[in-house]
Amino acid sequence: MLMPSAKTVSLALAALITGAAGGYWVGRDHGALEVQAAADSQTVASFTSLLEQHAQQVREANAASERLNRLIAQRQTHDDSTTQTLKEVLHETAALRADCRFDDRVMRELTDARNRAAKAAASGLDGTVPTTD
Repeated sequence: MLMPSAKTVSLALAALITGAAGGYWVGRDHGALEVQAAADSQTVASFTSLLEQHAQQVREANAASERLNRLIAQRQTHDDSTTQTLKEVLHETAALRADCRFDDRVMRELTDARNRAAKAAASGLDGTVPTTD
């Protein structure tokens, strides 16, 4: 049997050390990349969750805006009707107002209008409050 020479043993030992060191550093880098990938995955999941929450809030805001627009349109229709009724009633008694006389119907309409205005001012668009009486 032949004994390996010192040079062969040294070369084998150097190759073994180089291979082990290289394997260590490659494994270390691979592990660092895995940890970074896990952190990136968690960050993406966090951002995805935030985006979903934001989208839900946008949908809720749009629904609230649509509801508010409907309420405003209803209020405008009611206000237009009330204004028209007052104009008609006041037109009927224009001559009497010159002497500051109002018939009962006009006074009832004015009282009702005052009550509705007070209620609207105190309740907003869709709330309810007691009458002013």
